[in-house]
Amino acid sequence: MTMTMPFDPRTVGPRIRMMPSELTASEMKPDDRAETIVQKLFRTSIQALEETLSILDMEAFRHAAELIHGARQRDFYGFGGSAQIARDVSHKFLRIGIQTSVFDDTHMMVMTASLLRASDVVVAFSPAAVSSKRRT
Repeated sequence: MTMTMPFDPRTVGPRIRMMPSELTASEMKPDDRAETIVQKLFRTSIQALEETLSILDMEAFRHAAELIHGARQRDFYGFGGSAQIARDVSHKFLRIGIQTSVFDDTHMMVMTASLLRASDVVVAFSPAAVSSKRRT
């Protein structure tokens, strides 16, 4: 049996920000052909997936999957662009028969969080893994 450190979500953001997979505007040129743009986009996506796989803690992944699968209620929270990611993930879960709820309004997040039980799960989406809007 492999011993792993407990999952600490505060350590994910710094590791992700160090990754160079983001396609920048300077890499896209106005005179790029359509084929070149598609290749750049695909390479960036593939690189992001490979980098994610290289830092993925499989024990933390298994634990998260078990919590999500066994939850009575699954709430996804997201601000701004992260709300769209939360909706997309919710849609993917729904396609495999797992019902979730998505909230992008802070008041609704607080209200729904007040109703959560120990068997419920919240997944918060943020591009930097930490949001300045987070409340303690």
